[in-house]
Amino acid sequence: MFDSIKRFKTFWVAGWIMVLSGVLRCESPFSTRTPEEPEKPRPYRLLSRSIAPGNVLINLKTVYDYALSVDDYMDGLSEDFLFEPDPSDALVYEDAFSSPWNAERERTFTANLFERILSDPQKTPLVLTRWEEIIADDQKEGEAYFEYEYKLEFRDKQDESWKAAEGKAYLYLRKGEDENWALSRWVDEKTNEEIPSWGALRAQF
Repeated sequence: MFDSIKRFKTFWVAGWIMVLSGVLRCESPFSTRTPEEPEKPRPYRLLSRSIAPGNVLINLKTVYDYALSVDDYMDGLSEDFLFEPDPSDALVYEDAFSSPWNAERERTFTANLFERILSDPQKTPLVLTRWEEIIADDQKEGEAYFEYEYKLEFRDKQDESWKAAEGKAYLYLRKGEDENWALSRWVDEKTNEEIPSWGALRAQF
């Protein structure tokens, strides 16, 4: 009899010890959680695209110089964006340009390129070494036109070699329903036979 009572008490105490241990091991729903690390702020500032169409092109240079955020670049493009290569590039890279170069293909290219750019943390980033406005047409009824001369220079992570692209860009911008300007059409022109254009770069990456 007494042995049975003693065994019952022993099992009862052991059972409560196990329950209390489990409770202590569990995280209380009222305990404070380790805060998540905040996202790192951009190392640059972007201009408002609702103020002027030229801000889109200024932002383009800023984003390219740092080669960090594909999303920041794509924010400046319209959903129906189209890139048109130089006719000579369209022939040389026929496979790449046999179908329209739309916003989806532009995103893929930009992501691939930014991933390949080797930056030097000891220096101020500078990829788009030349982005010079030649012509800026007055905006009319939500449309604007610009001509730019450009040159890109960067080191490729794959072999640490320097690569470059040079040419002229004919840029058409449109104001959207959200009142923001966006780049809707980019016509590229090859200007240097010794250096590939931005179109050739798109085909290669």
